[in-house]
Amino acid sequence: MGNFFSNTPWYNYWHGYTREELRPESIEPERLMALQGSSTYLAKFLGLSNKVVSKADWITALEKKRSDWLTPIVDSERRIDFTNFVNVVYAQAMMHSMELDTEHLISQREFTGKDGKAIFSSFWSGYVREKLLPILHDMANDVSDFGFIFIDVGTGELKLFDGISNEDFTDFDSEGQFESIDGSVFREMVQVEMDSDTPSGESINTEIRRHIGESNGYTCPIRNYIGESNEYTCRYMNIHCAASESMRQVREKNPDKFALLINDLERLNIYFDVVSSDDESKYEHAAIKYGLENGIDVDESVSDLRLVGNLAWGNGSMQGVHSTHGSFSRPFGLKNLKKEVERIIYSEDSELDHTLRIDGEGRKQTLVVSNLSSLELLFEKLDRFISQYV
Repeated sequence: MGNFFSNTPWYNYWHGYTREELRPESIEPERLMALQGSSTYLAKFLGLSNKVVSKADWITALEKKRSDWLTPIVDSERRIDFTNFVNVVYAQAMMHSMELDTEHLISQREFTGKDGKAIFSSFWSGYVREKLLPILHDMANDVSDFGFIFIDVGTGELKLFDGISNEDFTDFDSEGQFESIDGSVFREMVQVEMDSDTPSGESINTEIRRHIGESNGYTCPIRNYIGESNEYTCRYMNIHCAASESMRQVREKNPDKFALLINDLERLNIYFDVVSSDDESKYEHAAIKYGLENGIDVDESVSDLRLVGNLAWGNGSMQGVHSTHGSFSRPFGLKNLKKEVERIIYSEDSELDHTLRIDGEGRKQTLVVSNLSSLELLFEKLDRFISQYV
């Protein structure tokens, strides 16, 4: 990344300068960073999304939420959404990290374009615009090829999106996510193939296409864009996937066998790209940059600030890029915190298993608290644990 910020267009963008402003007497504006990934869900939960918020206000909101959870329990138990719980702990650590050193933050998953359509600011949108559209341009044969299905292969879930490119493949329209696949189920399917002598993409292909459209009353996701399209076109059309930390780890264990699986998926018209953490940050940055530049509902104060980077965390990792620090990443996400909570509560020598428990499965898990002292002790243990990583 050494030359990344020295190239003139990028350098000027990161430092918020136009050509006319590149003068020694220019006044340095205050700095802004974009929060992405799971932090955007947390921002909505805390009422901090879709606007510029000072880091001090973020810290205050996080401390208040933590204090709220520690107020006296009216009933016999307090139930806390498990993902929100670990997200608060993770965010508190990030607010004091070296990478997040700006005075102002913005978290906005979606903007509104001039045409009234949604502009998405997540990783998948940046990937589609920066990498997939040029690929579609090279592959297109007729107007039906303008439509696409894209899968963001995350640790917690696979998010399925549909859309259609414009005629020159410089932009796209999408109604956003239309389906999801449980991340743990998908990893198990991949692991089965990795454990076999001859990895095959057949079962993965069947599962993915089952989620795209059931045989009873099959509906093509991209029909809204290209009109009435026959079932064959939609059921067998190309599917493009981009994977992050969970698949990076799988590939690292056996690169050769993973390559065999990817090649077989391509035979079935599923194109699978494992994205590096640096590229993940780059596509996230491209998405938020496009939204800030083209959205009509951008906080007015953004124009007075200098965007210096973006930071995102999810279930499997944290990554970002900063005009001073360059790119950065940690293979540590919300899933790691959840595992640590489970270890603390359910370890053999734990004294907390009678006063804390986790109910439910997947994204519907709940932390159930019957003793506030136990919850406070859990906070303390998690604070020490996460400090080792972020």
